Amino acid sequence: MGLKADARKHEKADKKVAREAMMRLLADKVESRINVKFDSDFGGPVMNAMAEREPGEDHDGHNPFKDWTDRPSPFMGWRVVYTHYPDGYLAVFYDSDGTYKETVEAEA
Repeated sequence: MGLKADARKHEKADKKVAREAMMRLLADKVESRINVKFDSDFGGPVMNAMAEREPGEDHDGHNPFKDWTDRPSPFMGWRVVYTHYPDGYLAVFYDSDGTYKETVEAEA
């Protein structure tokens, strides 16, 4: 029999506190540009730890997290997913606080 939903929940740290702590941890473990945002998926709320791949590297086996074998999840009560993106992606699509940049549609 599975666990009841209440038994799986962890006390989550405040988003700002958890984000700052994860950013410090990522800075120590990952050599490329990083950012952290909060999302939700079918499993509920999630912290998304993002990093860019090295310039010119594709996704095929070039994971900036691959040498970090003891990546924490959960972290401060948050379930964590680790995602990696092409070089330059985070600067284009995210502000430094992890929010999506606002874009304006071009006039025709």
